Amino acid sequence: MSKRLKAVFTVSLLLNVLLMGALVGQGVHHYKKSDWHRDVEELSPESRQILKDAFAQRKDRIVKVKQEVLDYMRQFEEIGQADPFDEAAYNAFVLRFADFQKGVAERRLELYAEVAPKLTLEEREKFTKMISRKVIGGHFYRKDRRGDKGDARMKHMPPPPPGHHGDNPPPTPKEHSGEPADL
Repeated sequence: MSKRLKAVFTVSLLLNVLLMGALVGQGVHHYKKSDWHRDVEELSPESRQILKDAFAQRKDRIVKVKQEVLDYMRQFEEIGQADPFDEAAYNAFVLRFADFQKGVAERRLELYAEVAPKLTLEEREKFTKMISRKVIGGHFYRKDRRGDKGDARMKHMPPPPPGHHGDNPPPTPKEHSGEPADL
């Protein structure tokens, strides 16, 4: 190969490596943001400030909850990796964790009750969808990374059967039997 061809090849290779690095860096930056943070960016600056103030009032509690989540993760790993598997310890953990999750969901709904009246109707609609996905829908909702809304992971699933909550409203708390949902 001539010196000129080697130089062109080297420059081309370096440019490709730089381009790939830039694309990967942008992709990581884009996907690193959670759905929540992307949704918050869609709110007006005034609404974001209202939300920021509400979270600031709860900062100590949020830090405590994050620590509790880490503790639950550690406990779950200890129980799951124990040999032999202790079903009683697992069942006790499940009950404690369910109570913890219920408390977190209740506090999120309290946040909604505090913030929602301060928002315009348009902003409240956006905020309601955010809270609905975070508290009620949870892991069943994910924004498709291509920008489509909806549960990208569940698109392959067949439609729900007749009589599912799509056709009938969910039971009110009074009608609910108290039994765990059949997943």
